Amino acid sequence: LTLEGTECVRLTADWHGLPRGLLRVGDRVLPDYPHIARIFSLEAGIRTNFSGGFHVEEKIDGYNVRIFRAGKTTVAVTRSGRPCPFTMDRLEELIDPAALERFFTELPDGVLCAEIAGPGNPYMDIASPRGGDDVRLFVFDVLRLDGDAFLALAERDRRLEGAGIPQAPRLGTFSLDRVDELKA
Repeated sequence: LTLEGTECVRLTADWHGLPRGLLRVGDRVLPDYPHIARIFSLEAGIRTNFSGGFHVEEKIDGYNVRIFRAGKTTVAVTRSGRPCPFTMDRLEELIDPAALERFFTELPDGVLCAEIAGPGNPYMDIASPRGGDDVRLFVFDVLRLDGDAFLALAERDRRLEGAGIPQAPRLGTFSLDRVDELKA
């Protein structure tokens, strides 16, 4: 696989402890798409996984992409590490090019983890009501090339807001004693 003139190796299956979707881009590693624990029963899941306050964001139903810089080119790949021609074609409409430039100038090894949702989504038959009249991009986390963890929430917010990158809608900060309010 070659991305913008850079040789890449994509893991198509888990291999020796390395997860499917991990991508070597030249001498850098694009982490696999992080797997996040799912909560099926809101109250039980919150009580099991949280002991203090926690932030809640809207779950957007679309398709996942990781957006990063390979040399001077911004690249979008799918969850499995394949180049995403649809996202690449629409990237300037999904994120203001000046915002991307600000983000990657501040964090050259940053990786935007995003969901793209809405009508015209080529990967889903049912359009998310979040998309409006066309597909929209919502960043929900930031990784770093060669890293294996998300940026801390405060740093993620500061970098995304500072660059003007669209984010998943926030529902607020909650605690165990506000579960009923969250459910409502």
